[in-house]
Amino acid sequence: MILDLLFIALALAMDAFTVAVATGAFFNEISLSHKLKMVFHFGFFQFSMPVLGWILGRSLYEQIDRYDHWIILILLTVIGGKMIFEAFKKNKREEFKDDYFSERHILVLSLATSIDALAIGISFAFIRQPIALPSCLIGVIAGLMTWIGLLLGKKIGEKVPHKFQFIAGLLLIIIGIRIFLEHQH
Repeated sequence: MILDLLFIALALAMDAFTVAVATGAFFNEISLSHKLKMVFHFGFFQFSMPVLGWILGRSLYEQIDRYDHWIILILLTVIGGKMIFEAFKKNKREEFKDDYFSERHILVLSLATSIDALAIGISFAFIRQPIALPSCLIGVIAGLMTWIGLLLGKKIGEKVPHKFQFIAGLLLIIIGIRIFLEHQH
């Protein structure tokens, strides 16, 4: 299960990584305080969203126990499919506003890159997976991947993150199929 958790954490971190790489690629220099701000917010949201999803999922468990493996398969397939679809979209280089690193903008980016983690938390509730370890692992890996993305952004460029999104989406779909097949027996 720990290997699955690592794959899930890495897959969820790909959105944060992609944003960090794009940010690093666009800006010539990013101050340490701005880097730490992104790392903290992305990691915190990736940590807290699975917990919120788990709480929501636990409250719904009794009503949907018979269909949980279908729900997990659908959630992970939709999330993974969305990531794969976005990997093939041509990403136009946006002009970043002066307030790119403002609290409001970083919160919006943090929320946008962590929505998938909410669904993972719901999925964990359905399979009765305790949430403490997964959410901590997801948050730490998201923070680390954000840091790495910021550092590598200049060198990697704008097109490479899409390959990571494709791989992340594929991993989520594979994990969803594996969970579905395990619960069929």
